[in-house]
Order: sequence, then C-alpha cells, then structure tokens
Amino acid sequence: MQIRMIHHRRFIILCSLTVLVTTLIVSCQQDTTIRAEKAIRDSIRWEDSAYHMVQKMDHYYGNNLTDSMELFAPQAMEFCQNHEKWRYYYKIWANCAMDMVWRGLFMEAVNEAKEMQEDALSRDNADGQMYAYQVLGIAYSYQKNMDEAAQCFKRALTQCERVSYPGSKFALFSYYSNALSEMKDFATLDSVLREWKVAVDAYPVDTADANADVYANWHYKYTLALSNYMIDTKKYDGLEEVLDSADYYEEIDGNYPSSLCHLATCRYKYAMDRGDYKEALQQSERIIEISKDFEMSNYILALRYRSKALEALGNHKEALVSLKRHQELNDSILVAENREQLNILNKRFEVNELKMQAERDQLKAEGRQMMLVFLLTLVSLVGLIFFVIYRHRSSVKLEKEHKKLVETYEQLEVANAKAEESSRMKSNFIQQISHEIRTPLNILSGFAQIITMPDVELENAEKKEINKGILENTDRITGLVNKMIELSDANSQTVIERNETVEVAQIAAEAIESSDISTAKHLVFEQHMPTEVGSIVLTTNHKAAARALSLILDNARKFTAPAEAEIQSQGEFFVGSLKHASLSIKTDETLVYFTVEDTGIGIPPSEAEHIFEEFVQLDDYYDGTGIGLTVARSMTRKLGGDLTLDTSYKGGARFVMTLPR
Repeated sequence: MQIRMIHHRRFIILCSLTVLVTTLIVSCQQDTTIRAEKAIRDSIRWEDSAYHMVQKMDHYYGNNLTDSMELFAPQAMEFCQNHEKWRYYYKIWANCAMDMVWRGLFMEAVNEAKEMQEDALSRDNADGQMYAYQVLGIAYSYQKNMDEAAQCFKRALTQCERVSYPGSKFALFSYYSNALSEMKDFATLDSVLREWKVAVDAYPVDTADANADVYANWHYKYTLALSNYMIDTKKYDGLEEVLDSADYYEEIDGNYPSSLCHLATCRYKYAMDRGDYKEALQQSERIIEISKDFEMSNYILALRYRSKALEALGNHKEALVSLKRHQELNDSILVAENREQLNILNKRFEVNELKMQAERDQLKAEGRQMMLVFLLTLVSLVGLIFFVIYRHRSSVKLEKEHKKLVETYEQLEVANAKAEESSRMKSNFIQQISHEIRTPLNILSGFAQIITMPDVELENAEKKEINKGILENTDRITGLVNKMIELSDANSQTVIERNETVEVAQIAAEAIESSDISTAKHLVFEQHMPTEVGSIVLTTNHKAAARALSLILDNARKFTAPAEAEIQSQGEFFVGSLKHASLSIKTDETLVYFTVEDTGIGIPPSEAEHIFEEFVQLDDYYDGTGIGLTVARSMTRKLGGDLTLDTSYKGGARFVMTLPR
C-alpha cells in the first residue's frame, strides 16, 4: 500500500514538473519574440509605411477597384491605428465611405461618416472630423439635399485651421461653392470666393517651383468657381480674363480632359448668354471631341449643348438629330448603371463569401493548434487512457455540432437561392418598366420639341402622324400604369363586388377586342362557343371578368408572336408559319369554363404554378412584364373562380379560367 502511494506521489510530482518546464519554455520564447519585435519597430519609419498605404488606397479608389479596397482597407487602418498615424487612418476610412457614395449606397456612406465623426471627436482629431463632414456633404449633394450639404462643407472648413495639408481646404472650398451655386445663394458664395481668393494667393504659381503643378491646380479650381459665379450672376465684366487665367493654370496643371471640358462648358454658357451661338456651337463640339474617348457623361451633356446651339442658329434638323442621339445615349447609360449596380451587389456577395471562407479557414487552423497543445498537455498529466476517453467524447460532440452546421448551411443555401432569384426578377422588372416608360416619354418629348419650335411649319400629313404617335405613346404609358395598379390590387385584400348580370358571350367579345388577338397578323384566332352557352347570364363583376380573360388572351398573343421578323406575310414580316390560338367556352351545372389554347412556346409542367408568381417570365426574349397572369388569377379567384394551366396540353399552352354560374 505504501509503495503504491509513493509511486502515485512520484507521478504527480513528475507531471507538475513537466507542466512547469513547458510554461517556462513558452514564456521565454514569447519574451524573446517581444524583444525582437520591439527592436524591429524602433528601426522603422512608420510614417513612410502609412503614407505608402494611403497611396495604394488612392490608387484603388481612383480606378474604382472596390474589391481591392475592401480587402486592403482593414489591415491598412489597423496599421495606422496601432502606430497612431491618425491623418492617414481617417483618409483611408474616408476613401471607403466615398466609394459607397459613388456606388449609390448613400445611407451606408452617411452611417460610415457619422461613425467616423464620433471616432474623431473622441480623439479630438481635426483630420477625422474634416473628412467626416466632407463625406456627409458629398453624400447629401448626390441626394440633392443642398442645404445639409452646404452646412457640412462649412463645418469641415472650420476644422481646416488645425489640418496641416492646405489642399484639403481648397477641395472643400470647391465643394462648398458648388453647393451654394446649386442653392442660388450667391450672397454667401460671394463671401466664400473672397475668402478662397485670400487663401489661394498665399501659394503663387512659379513654373520653376517643384510644386507649380499643385499650386496651379488650386488656382485653377478657384478661377473655375469664380467663372461659374460670374456667369450665373450675369457679371460679365472681366469674365474673359478670368477664363484665360483658368486656361493658363490648367495648362501648368497638365491639361486634364475633365478640366478642359469644364472650361469649355463655361465658355459655352457665356457664348449662349451673349447670343454668340457660333462660338457656343464650337465650344460644345470641343467638349464632344475631348470627352468622346474618356467620359461618356460629358459627351452626352455636350450633345445636348450642341442641340441647343444648333436650334438657336435655326438648324432645326441637325438639332433634332443631336437631341435624339443625346436621348439614346442617356437611356443606354441608365441601363448600364442599373446593370453595374447589380454587378456590384454580386461582387459584394462574392467578396463576403471569400471573407467567410477565410475566417472559417483561420478558425480551423486555430482550432487545430489549440487541440495539439491541449493533447500534449493532457498526455503529460493524465496518460493515454484519459486521453482516449476525452478524445472519444470530443469526437461525439464535434460530430453533433458538425451535423448542426451542415443543416444550417443547407438552409442558408436555400434561402440565398430564393433571395437571389427574387432580386433578379425584381431587378429585371424594374429595368423593363423603366424602359417601357422612358421610351414613350422620350418620343413624346421629341414631338413636343418639334411642334413648339419657332417658325416650323408642318404639313397636315406630318401633323396627323405626330398626333398618332402622341396618342399611341400616351396610351402605352396609361396601359402600363393601369397594369401596375392592377398588380397592386391583386396583392391587396380588396374585395371585387359581384352584383352585375352579364352574358358569357359579352364577356368573351369584350376580352377579344381588348386583347387585339383577333387582329394579330402573326396568328389565326378561332372562337368556339355554342349559342346556348353564350346566352348564359352570370352574376359577377362585368369589368373584372372581361379583364381577366383579356389578360389570358393577351398572353397567348404575345407568346405566339415571333421574336424577329424576316418572312413577309400579309404586309408584315414574321419568322416561320402563322401560329394558332383559340377560345373555347363550355359549361356544367356550377361553372363556366373559358379555355384559351395557343401554339406558342409552351410552358414546362414544372413551372405550372411558378408562372403565376409576380414578375416571372420564362423567356426574357419575349415582350412582357411578368404580371399579367398574376393579375388574371387574382381577379378570377376574387370572382369565385380559378385560373390554372393544363399541363396535359403539349402543342403550346392551354389556360382554363372558371367562373361560377
């Protein structure tokens, strides 16, 4: 018994010594590492490293490399924070917030700026407060909230007295002046320009100076703002000299295309104001020549300027051509911006996925390292038997947790797939609605400009054609708005009153006429309705019943129409042979069945219910908004009936609408 107690004590002492030695070794290694790191830190100029990081962030920011910014910014900010390089810290933060503004994420940018402001206030740091107010001002400017923007720029300027770099102050003068100009607050703008003049005169431009291009840029921004102020207030005395000074400073600065466009815009406005339309035309064409290869927004605006100058010169035909080109490019830019927003969202999702994967990998690595240390300590203390028992218990626990994680991950994948599909359908619907509304509006705008041009005489045939175009596009917009109203009613709990008596034949006739399916050139339409069925009188809602059937017929007309036209038939061009569609009506003791068949593209059985959801359109190549069937089913069900797809029909699509007798 005593021998066993002695061995037991020896075992405990041995384990204790092992733990103590291991702890001492680790402590010595950590202390050595800390001393080595401190020696390295003392030998490095952290200011140079922080400046290099800011230059790298400016490169990402200037070239719209958002993904690179989001990956690099956290480590750069952490570095600047650890070494108390606050100016660079807030500059990097401001770049990230400004990138949100350019991408249209205004609320996110405002929240970032406010968080930056609170952080800078806690440190009493002027750079951080200045950048925060600057970001807020620019975000408000892009939201057309000029009052708030001007207040933010004014507060940012008050912080510049404690900021070392003067270029920050001149940039704020430019932002502040633009906001005041948009507000037409010329009294305040005059005072700001005087203060700006005093500040910029402290940095005269000497071409022999290494900083000549920087100082010239500051002077250029001031003279450009002064030129715009003089044009807006009609103070033309000395304007030519101010514009010549701006040209001089910009030449030293490097003749950047965007700056040259701004100067040409000032000269264009000045020429238009004094009635020198030839000079205005030359300046607009100069902007077109400068911007056509690098900045589409200036190019599109210059087309508008050119149209106005040509119109003033009496060249209405070329003015109209230039205006149409302006409208076409403007529409294409809007579509491209919508696509870019979608791409940005997709990229953000991909970046988040990569970050999550990196975090998971890091957690796995840390977990393996901790497990290794734990197992080694466990073997030293309690031996192989206890280790095996612990390993077994840990394995069971990890397996359960892994199973839970797998189930959660699968649920997240399903939810993400649904969210992506919903976002895609809504985005496509918004783009299509925007295009559907913008196209007739552009046509109406063009007609309005033509008929309001002075000294333009139109022949009767031209007036008739213009009148026809106005009516058609007005009806097109009205129809689209009605569809949106119907969709809203379909999603609401609105009750459709069923207290009108109407014959089945009348419902069918009005639906056929409303859908224009009987006059469609690309198909042959047939109606099958026995006389005794047509004379049946229903107690329902006359308008809603006819509208629901009209939407189904309209669906048949659209999805039998060819997407392109190349073979002539009855004066129109179509691909392939004529299609067929039909409306058959029958009844039983309780219901009336309206069956619409077509030989169009058809619908897979797996999509039989999916097509009745909002914004669903199985083939985007065909015209449509994806809401017709949704509205039709909602109306039919509110009338006590139903709308279904007959999946047994293989020749195209067959929809069956029922109404109670």
